[in-house]
Formats: sequence, C-alpha cells, structure tokens
Amino acid sequence: MDLVANVTDDIRVWGTGCTTKGANITVTYSVFFLNLLCIHLATKFLHEFLRRYGQPRIVSEFIIALMVGNVRWIGSTLENHVGRVLNVVGQFSMICYLFVLGLEMKPRTIFRRPSWDAAIAYSGVITTFGVCFSFYRLLLDLEYGFSNHLDYHFLIALALILSNTASPILTRLTTDLKIGKSHIGRIVVNAAILNDMVNTLITSVGIAIMKSPHVKLDRDLSDGYTQELLGLSWVFFVIFAQTMFVIIIVPHFAEWINERNPEGKPMKGFDLALSLAVVMALTQFATVVKFDLAFNAFLIGLAFPKEGRLTTMLISKINFMITTFGLPYFLCAIGMQAHLGAWDSGTDMYGTKWTFLRSLLKLLILVTIGTVGKVLGSFIVAMIYGFKFTEAIAIGLLLNVKGYFHILVVYLAFKSGFINANTFIIFLFVIISTVIYIPLVVRLVLKRARRSLQRPLMTLQGLDPSAEVQIVMGIIGPQHVSSTLSIVEATRGQSTTPLTVYAMDLVEKADSSVISSQDVYVEGNTVEEGISRMREETGLAFENYVQDGGEGLTVVRLQAIANIGNMHEDLCRAAQETASVLIVMPFHRTQQIMEGGNRRDMNHPGLRHINRKVLYHAPCSVGILVDRGLSEVEAPSKVAIIFIGGSDDREALVLAGRMASYPAFQLTVVRFLQESGAETKLARTRGLVIEKTVQEKEMHLDDECFAKFFETHIAGGRVGYLEKYIGSGSEAVVVLKALDGQYRLFIVGRDGCRNPVLTAGMGDWAECPELGPVGDVLSSSDFSDKASVLIIQQHDMERDQDFGDDDLK
Repeated sequence: MDLVANVTDDIRVWGTGCTTKGANITVTYSVFFLNLLCIHLATKFLHEFLRRYGQPRIVSEFIIALMVGNVRWIGSTLENHVGRVLNVVGQFSMICYLFVLGLEMKPRTIFRRPSWDAAIAYSGVITTFGVCFSFYRLLLDLEYGFSNHLDYHFLIALALILSNTASPILTRLTTDLKIGKSHIGRIVVNAAILNDMVNTLITSVGIAIMKSPHVKLDRDLSDGYTQELLGLSWVFFVIFAQTMFVIIIVPHFAEWINERNPEGKPMKGFDLALSLAVVMALTQFATVVKFDLAFNAFLIGLAFPKEGRLTTMLISKINFMITTFGLPYFLCAIGMQAHLGAWDSGTDMYGTKWTFLRSLLKLLILVTIGTVGKVLGSFIVAMIYGFKFTEAIAIGLLLNVKGYFHILVVYLAFKSGFINANTFIIFLFVIISTVIYIPLVVRLVLKRARRSLQRPLMTLQGLDPSAEVQIVMGIIGPQHVSSTLSIVEATRGQSTTPLTVYAMDLVEKADSSVISSQDVYVEGNTVEEGISRMREETGLAFENYVQDGGEGLTVVRLQAIANIGNMHEDLCRAAQETASVLIVMPFHRTQQIMEGGNRRDMNHPGLRHINRKVLYHAPCSVGILVDRGLSEVEAPSKVAIIFIGGSDDREALVLAGRMASYPAFQLTVVRFLQESGAETKLARTRGLVIEKTVQEKEMHLDDECFAKFFETHIAGGRVGYLEKYIGSGSEAVVVLKALDGQYRLFIVGRDGCRNPVLTAGMGDWAECPELGPVGDVLSSSDFSDKASVLIIQQHDMERDQDFGDDDLK
C-alpha cells in the first residue's frame, strides 16, 4: 500500500504557521514506519546502556541524532521524506513540550518573598550576565559566527541561554544522583524551576518582539522612536490580551470539563479532544500577529489553570506522547541539519579559516562563560546561607544543566541566519556537555563530601527526649493514614517537642509511566490521575492533622515512583537524608470491612517485599504497623508493650516512654521473665544451646534500660506494669492469647538478640518470619481481628549495609 504525502522542500511553522510547497512523494507505509521504528529503538537501547553511568535520555537521543545526520550509510537507508516528517513532528513536539513546561510552573512564585532557592537562582543569572559582558570584546574579536549587526542583542541572548537551567533535565539528574529528597536536592530543583520560568518567559517575549513585523530594531531611528514604541506597545498589548483571556475565560471552560468528568470515572474522549482543540486554537492565535508558536504555547501554559482534573490529564497525556516519540524525533530533525564537517570549515570576518583547534577554543570559552557564571553566583549565595564548600560547588554545577529548550533556541538562531553552521555545532556541544560532565563531577564532589560526614546512630534510644523527632511514613493509600498518624503523633511525647513527618506516597512505576519535572519532590504536580486522587484524599487527612497538632508540627509530602524491587531505596534514602529516627510502614495484609460488619484480609505481596527490604537496609529504626481499626477506637486506647529483651524490645520500650505522656494512649508494660529451670528443660527437649557471654551482656542492657524506664514512668503511676513468668515459646503464646481483647494496640520488638528460651518454638510455623516470633503471632489473623500491632526494629550499626553510598545526608 502506498502513502502519498504532499511534503515541503522547506517547512516553516515557527511563527507563521505551516506552509507547503513542493511535489508529491510516493512512499510505502512499511519503509516509512520502519525508519521511524529503528530510530526509536536505537535511542531506547542506547539509553538503557548510558543510564548506568547516570546519563539522562537526552544524551542518547543527541548521539543517535548526530549519527542519523552525519553517518553516510545511515542517511542512505532513510527515505527522502523521513527528514521532512521528522522536522514537522519535532516542531510540533516542542510546541507541546513548552506548553506542558509552562503548565507545570506556578508564576505566583515569582512574586513571593525571596527565599534561599530564589536567591541562588537569581544570583546565578546575574553573575552569568556579568561574565558574558566581560567577555564581550573577546567574543567580538574572535567573531563567533554571529551576524555583524545588533551585537548587543546577541550578547543578551547568549547570556539568557547560558544562564538558564533546564528544570526537567535537572529533576531527572537529582533523582539519579540520589539527592532528590535531600535539602540540597529540593533547593536546587526549586531554584531551577524559578530560573527556567523567568528566563523562558523573557526569551518568549523577546522572540515575540524580534519576530514581530511591527518592530524593526535595525531601522533608521533618526526620525525618533515613535514607530518603535507603537510597535512594542502593540506586541505587549496582544500578549496581555491573550494572557487575560486565558486567565479569565479558560478557567470557566476547565471547570465545565471537570464537572462533566467527576473523579473516579474515565474522562470522556470528546471532552479531552475538545480541550486539546481549545489549547491548539489558543496557540494558533500566534500566527495572526506573527508570534512564535512554540514560545506562545509556553505563555499559554503559564497562564492556564493549574488545578483540576483537566490540567492533570493534559500533563499526563502530552508528557507521555512527547517523551516516548516527540522529543527523540525533534533531536533527530536537529541532527540531520547539524553537520559535523562545519567544525573545521568556514572563515571568520578576517578571512581566517576555522580549524579544529580554533573551534575547540571557541567551545571551551563558551563552556567557561556558562560554568563560571552559574557556579560563581550560586556558590557565593550558598556559602552565605551556610552550605559547605563542596555542597555550594555542587549546587552551582547542577544549575548549569541545559536541555531541549536551549537546543530549540540555538536551532532557531541558525535557521534565521543569526549564527553560522560552525557556531551552531559548537553550541550544540556546549549544551550537551553540561548534561554529560556535570553529573559525573557532582557525583565525585558529593562522594568527597560524604567521606567527611560521620553517620549518627539513628534510633529512638539514641535521641535526646527534647530533640526534634523526624519520621518517614510510607503510604500506599488513605486507609491507614489516620492510624499511622496516631502512632507518629504519640512518638512526639510532649506537645512542645518538634515533630517532622515525611509522608511518602509509594507509587508502583509502570513501563509507560512518565515522571514530570516535579513528581518526586515536595509540593510537586502529579501526572497520573489515580496518583493525584490518592494524594488528594491523603492530603485532607494531613491537613486536619496539622491543624490539630499545634505548634512545632510539620508535615512534608514526598512521593516515590519506582518499581517494587527498588521502592525501598527511596524510603531508606529519604530517612538518611532527613536524619529520621524511624520509618513507619503499613503491614502487607489489611482488613476490609464487608457487608454485615464482617472483615476480610486483603493481601499486598509487593508491599511485603518492600517491607522486607526496608527492614534489611534501613539506616534507622523501622516500625511495621498492623492496622486493625486503631483510629476507630475512642480515646483513651489501651496499649500493651511486650518486653522480653533484646535491642528491638529496648527500642520499643523507649518508644513507650515517649508515648507515656500522650493522652490518647493508656500504657501497660508486660514483661516476660524466665522461669527457673526452663533453660535446662529446653536444652534437653530441643537441644537449645545459649551463648552465655552474649546473653549476659544483653540481660545487663535490658535490666539497665528497664530500670530507667521503671523509675521514670512506672513508679509514678503513669504506666501500668505486669510480669509473666514463662518457660518456653508455647507458654508465651498462651499468655499473649489471654491478653487478646484487653488491649487495642500491642507494641513489640522484632527480635534483637532476646532470650531464646522465652521464644523457643514460636517461629517453627511462622507465616511472616520478617516480623519476628512475637510479631508474627500477634499479626496472625488467628490471634485477633481488632487489636492493632506495631513491630519495632532498632537500627543496628554493626550490621549496617552502608546503604548511603549513593546518598547525601
């Protein structure tokens, strides 16, 4: 079957729409799609290889693009029409890219009171402008391939490009560098988004002015500036009118779409198509006044409503399309016009031929201007705000990352004749070099910084009772938020103790998932509709929690989008970077209330895998909460702390000490003690052998910890106390069964080198051995359907897995 396409010899859609002129070209469907498929697969396979070295997707796309445009045998296998189709698809993709970029940004942040991230962002821009103007004479003498007129316009444009930061690329790099949720990572990302928004906004308006037929900046101004002022006034009026239309009228349209598509139901195809048509119509308005389509799309996205289901759906669908197909084809279109032969060809204004070394010098000077400018400004402000030397350097290097927007601007300058082919190639290498070398340098800088840091003992037992408590809370849905918050709030102890909760939504990443520039950060936008709905429901619970929590209470929302096998890394990394003392995770079995009040256990195998990994790799103590309606119990809830001995039970006892002053809990400590002769009996029946030295050491630590707890809490009557003498694990189970119905929450240590006599035989038929022998019995559905259980594991430095090799505290 043949495909007849009327393609153009020269397609121009930037600013004036798409015009066609040329002849009909007949090609086959099979060859056409085979060419596109080969490009897509080559990019994907190369990215799978380079991602091991911390390189984002843009690097593999750039390499494939240069190969398509410069390797002769590859170009010969492509049909003639492929280049033209790639050009149109790439240009359309950049329109969508800039629209989504503006849609994900919040322009109100520009007018807020300047913070650390704003100061770092603006300082880097100012110093880059200063360095660029300092090199003005050198740039002019070397004749960088610019046109000989309007030198100051090119200097400003050059400073804008070099001072801008590609926030989507930087977001991915911070995630790959394992610093996304750290203090440095959040500041860098926020600074990059602010920098990107301001610079892209200035560039969009500037290009609108430069390309407007009503403004001729190179005309004779001997008759005055009347014509120029009128032209500029017209341009700004049109931009203002369009922005006001989007701000005032479009929200009503978006609200109408949201009402027609309530949460929980699939969005109607007609409504989605209508919304896309409205967006495209607004973007096409630029052709009437000769604006640039892509940059006008950014202005529309910036003014578009930020809340609601329509915005979330637009970001999700457009992001998936351009990330999967659009952006690789855009770079291929660029690569087919970027000829490496221009590196050592052409002459400057003095007639001197460009050589390899002169082009290399040109590249180094541009890289130096951009790097020194960004690093210098960011470094100075970061040092003022108290960052260490290596951290300040890392911040400046990260903010020097460039991306697709910069490639688009350079391409437009080349197509418009403002720069020659040699300068075009060099600018492309300048842009891509910031993406290649900066992650490697930053990784080295951060690794050196980590070596100077000593890892603290991140446990409740090692924490000062008056110090701030920081806890990471894993969330898989809104059903357990209230119960988990009850536990977390109780660990605060006194109401005056500062408490920071890092609530992390755990989202399983599918193969088709697309992570936008703000998905994994605090207050970030979420692209998936189901994820957004879950965050809204949990957000309501957190808002009520913060309002009732009083002063000193802070909740930070985080989000982890990863495969089940790697989800624990985000949790452990967040705990280490925030110096948290406890990770609280939900149990993988949950109870669902059926009709008639009956309860049914629901199993989540993926969550069990995550919990096992967290227990093994966590850099702090871990709590697994088996929730059986704890939040539904009227206060005060009766709580039993099972103390047998060992490090985990000691950590649970310390937690009980912090809960003693919590009014919603009424605590009782149940201590299991060994009967006389039990050890000899078990040695004869089960062949149990006990290491006396280790056991005596643990018993000494147990007695010391319990004596302190008894004197502080039990002697004063704030906490109840029971003693149970047992001789084996079977007797311990009988005692635990007798406690069922008396308490609504059990707190117990996982294991921790406790006395093996008291738990002998309990683990022989364990359903969940990762919870320890006592935790497995209490969490079993045979034990109770109303008593919740919190299993505590204390962080053990001796078995530390050195998880923080790729993390920064």
